[in-house]
Amino acid sequence: MISLSTKYMGIPIESPLVIGASNLSLSPNLIMDAVPYGIGAVIYPTLFEEVAQIKDSTEVQQRKFEKKQHEKRNMFPFVRHGDLYAHLANVRDLVRRLDIPVIGSLNCVHMDSWEYYAKALEEQGVKGLELNFSMPNLSWSYSSRHKEQEQYRIVERVKNVVSIPVSVKLSPFYTNLLHHVKCLDRSGVDGMVFFGNPMLPDIDTQNEQLLCDLEVTTEAISHRVFPFIGKIYPNTVAGLIGAGGVRNGYDVLKMILSGADAVQMVSTIYRHKLEYIAQMIGEIKEWMFQKDYDKLEDFKGALSFENRQNRPLYSRKGYVDIMVHSTTVSKKYPISTSHTEG
Repeated sequence: MISLSTKYMGIPIESPLVIGASNLSLSPNLIMDAVPYGIGAVIYPTLFEEVAQIKDSTEVQQRKFEKKQHEKRNMFPFVRHGDLYAHLANVRDLVRRLDIPVIGSLNCVHMDSWEYYAKALEEQGVKGLELNFSMPNLSWSYSSRHKEQEQYRIVERVKNVVSIPVSVKLSPFYTNLLHHVKCLDRSGVDGMVFFGNPMLPDIDTQNEQLLCDLEVTTEAISHRVFPFIGKIYPNTVAGLIGAGGVRNGYDVLKMILSGADAVQMVSTIYRHKLEYIAQMIGEIKEWMFQKDYDKLEDFKGALSFENRQNRPLYSRKGYVDIMVHSTTVSKKYPISTSHTEG
């Protein structure tokens, strides 16, 4: 009997397919419909401190206004379920309606806020918490060392105030990602997600203006993810989760073969709808049947750096070999020319 059960930062789940933080999770009915197709867990959309603070500030001013102008209360009533309250209420509702684990996601600016909002999310019943560190750092003020040490402190402080597992969602933009991962692991984090899709602006040359739009991820993203996981596995206590560019069951298998416990997916569901989840599950099970594997642990990390025969391709030697024998690229992708010699 083939089993796809695994663990997400230590939390048992029945499938390695996890819906990442996105608007998909805002609809309890949609997530409930996704469960029978094979989803193992869901990440609720990130709670951003800026949004919560803006709403809190608005409500404080509104209270003052109500005291001064009692007759206008009906026109401007106090909003009990503003952005923060609605977010927490929606998380609680989703937790109550689902049998699969719901993971909260959080991104803050101030150190104390990480603790405050982490505790607030835990109180809604989430099984785990994802600290979203994947935001781009565009500050001139802090060195890479400063930002990295700040993240270690955030993990330690959040872990001190919550009893649920804590993961971090990382970007690839670190001076030495492997060293950073090692230090995060020492700080006590329970899981690491590689990588968040950074929301960087594009340029509209026709109208000469900046654009910031959400693009679905591509195959190229996954090819940046699983080599890092393969190099890291099994040298962390924390679980490893692949995110980005997971288009089908075979991409899931790549992540697991490199050492991932599970994967997050969003773009694929937007592209192919919920029914496609069942197809991905079928692809994974069919491959496992052909290979005579009963469970994911049978092949997890089989193609990681830990396997000695794989090390040359993960190392400098693999890079050098590809560059030296680059003629193979021109054979694979020939460039036609109309130039005639002689």
